[in-house]
Amino acid sequence: MISLVNLNFGYNSSRKVLENINLQLPEGHIYGLLGQNGVGKSTLMNVIAGLLKGEGECKIDGISSHDKSLAMLQDIYVLGEEFSKMSNESAKGLAKFYQKIYPNFDMDYFLKIAEELIVDINVKIRSLSMGGNRKAMIALALACNTRYLLMDEPTNGLDITSKIVFRKLIAAHANEDRTIIISTHMVDDVEDLLDAVIIMKHKEILLSASIAEIGQKLC
Repeated sequence: MISLVNLNFGYNSSRKVLENINLQLPEGHIYGLLGQNGVGKSTLMNVIAGLLKGEGECKIDGISSHDKSLAMLQDIYVLGEEFSKMSNESAKGLAKFYQKIYPNFDMDYFLKIAEELIVDINVKIRSLSMGGNRKAMIALALACNTRYLLMDEPTNGLDITSKIVFRKLIAAHANEDRTIIISTHMVDDVEDLLDAVIIMKHKEILLSASIAEIGQKLC
């Protein structure tokens, strides 16, 4: 469970990016983190993962993300929008490195996903196209098999065929023990996957509800 209580974050005292965020995100769901660019979606995911430290409470399974415990760090993966463009490693090289960091990393699973996405894992990451780079990082993210997977604009740079494969992979990857958060402003790419949505606007949460709850209200 991800629990946020009165969470605030600012890069300085005059620039608040997140303000009074309160969320309870039980495991076993795919959440869509929606909103226009610049409303704080990426910042929120980085705070949840412990990459940024905010004010207020941010806990994962009862452990503060600010503590950056080894157990928590090994069970959460963030696929950022700014991904390894400068890496001199190939995707396969990064996979071997990840095997040492993430205890549940599955090399066979990585190779299978890379094949489905049609990405060359032997080419240096920085030499790949934007779409190829993104597909390589998606394969690595899924193969880590973490209980918490946070993906920032994962479909950016993907062609239509790759987006279809991505949706299939995420649907197969989800289970009752995993929490997947997908941040995007391109709702059409992921709408069929989502169990719940979190809509952000100007530093705050505008709406947090399951698809079922939204459907009932509309009816």
